[in-house]
Amino acid sequence: MIAQAARHQPTTMARVIPLRPKVSGLQRATDLAQKIDDLAELRALLRKATATERELTGEILTELAGLRVSRFEGTEAVAILEHRTCLTVDPELFLLAAGTSAYGAMTVGVTKACELIGEQDLAAISETSMTPVLRIEKRDLGPAAVA
Repeated sequence: MIAQAARHQPTTMARVIPLRPKVSGLQRATDLAQKIDDLAELRALLRKATATERELTGEILTELAGLRVSRFEGTEAVAILEHRTCLTVDPELFLLAAGTSAYGAMTVGVTKACELIGEQDLAAISETSMTPVLRIEKRDLGPAAVA
């Protein structure tokens, strides 16, 4: 009897929608300005981190080679020198081997292609697509803006 009663009870699934306080236009603009400044700072930190990472990697590789070791332990991490096999495909031989189906696997370097046939000719034979790009630039605040 209890099982039957439970079966006939209606079930509801309430969806809770959080209430958002109304934000003024000025507050939204202030928030957006802060996000832009944060993004500019983050990108600067990433560039600095990337440059430092490359520099440290080069130094460690040089030291490992000088010590003639492929592994060296730090206090918190271990450096392990490994080797990867990288292929450089000869495009002419690849085209000969795969035939016209090779075109689907090939890519063209835009910079090199521009050097070979020119930007206008390359654009004429290419498909164009637009991709949104967000550029962040530091503002020149100068002495007048600081006062």
